[in-house]
Amino acid sequence: MTNSEIEAFFEIIKWGSISAAADNLFITQPALTRRIQTLETELGYPLFNRKKGQKRIELTEKGKAFISVAHRLQDLWQEAKDIKEMDHSDLLKISAINSVSSYILPEIFRSLSHEPQNIRIRFQHCHSFEAYDYVAEGSVNLALISDERYYPNLETIPLFQEPMILLTNTSQSYPDIVSPESLDPHNEIFLPWNPEFQIWHDYWFGFPVQYHAFMDQMNLLEYFLSWKNTWAIAPFSVAAPISKLPYVSSHQLDAPPSDRIIYYVKKINREIRFEQTFLRILRHELSKSPEFKIIDGARTVDEPFE
Repeated sequence: MTNSEIEAFFEIIKWGSISAAADNLFITQPALTRRIQTLETELGYPLFNRKKGQKRIELTEKGKAFISVAHRLQDLWQEAKDIKEMDHSDLLKISAINSVSSYILPEIFRSLSHEPQNIRIRFQHCHSFEAYDYVAEGSVNLALISDERYYPNLETIPLFQEPMILLTNTSQSYPDIVSPESLDPHNEIFLPWNPEFQIWHDYWFGFPVQYHAFMDQMNLLEYFLSWKNTWAIAPFSVAAPISKLPYVSSHQLDAPPSDRIIYYVKKINREIRFEQTFLRILRHELSKSPEFKIIDGARTVDEPFE
């Protein structure tokens, strides 16, 4: 029984067909079929129902029961692979959503470079939904995200929360405190920060969104806000530096979205070297601005969210 066979098992469950799973794994359908047949032979029972003309492959009862075992086998395989990292114990592997990596992490990384330990950093961007896979497969130690979800054997720990701020192009004048009702959605630079923000946004501006421009990352936000009459809503960590631009002003909302919460994801009961050093520096930097509310509590995710 190999890890590639277990991977094939989960890919078929994910995509619901041999062809789609094979495409995602970049192998041929016969090769994928052979992996499953080998796995079933070793186990001594079928994992999938195979019916002629059936569009979506379904698990057998034994196949359903095998899912939890397969997860444990993957964990053991990862632990075996992690042994090679013993020679790289000075390496901290981090992933983060774009807004955090652009506006919060640079100063954290600078401070880490001044620590007495020789801390090496490997960083990669991620969307929140991707981060769980990265942590589970071991390509990163911890990931900073804005959307929490359930994932077996991982814990999601709240780090801090920050208010959402209105940013406007200075071509149009606004009071210090602005009502969402006074904002024209056709001038909005829209970013879907998290599900809570989306619900708030749908309430005030309707669905579908009548934006002027849409982006799923905020790299171009500074540029788009240079356009006449545009506006955007962003978390404080993003809004504070952007509001210093000569063509941008910031405002409070009288009925704002809920604060954005940033979490970090790691494996349950897995000790990460330099984790506490990283978190100490992060909390110290955040404490310099009263707008950040640091969350000290941790929640271990053992069951799916309701």
